[in-house]
Amino acid sequence: MKNTPPDDTIINSEGQYIQICNVKPIPEPNPITLATGIPEKISRFYHYNDVKRFQCDRPVHKGIIDKDNEIKTLWIERVIMEIASPLPGILR
Repeated sequence: MKNTPPDDTIINSEGQYIQICNVKPIPEPNPITLATGIPEKISRFYHYNDVKRFQCDRPVHKGIIDKDNEIKTLWIERVIMEIASPLPGILR
């Protein structure tokens, strides 16, 4: 399945739809991870935990697609999302 925006029939329909896409965490700069001599497992923990920002990349063609060289018009659209509470989180 492609990660493309929904077409007009889905947007204007009466039903509800959900689109799922892969996101990559953007870790906050942390003095613990920047220090030298920190074990890799600890550094990786802070890379994937207590994260509030994520990025999603999607290929997009700009202009007319050249059938001989599709890479010529291929761009990457990057969306950065920020959530209110860091993940993983605990709700009560």
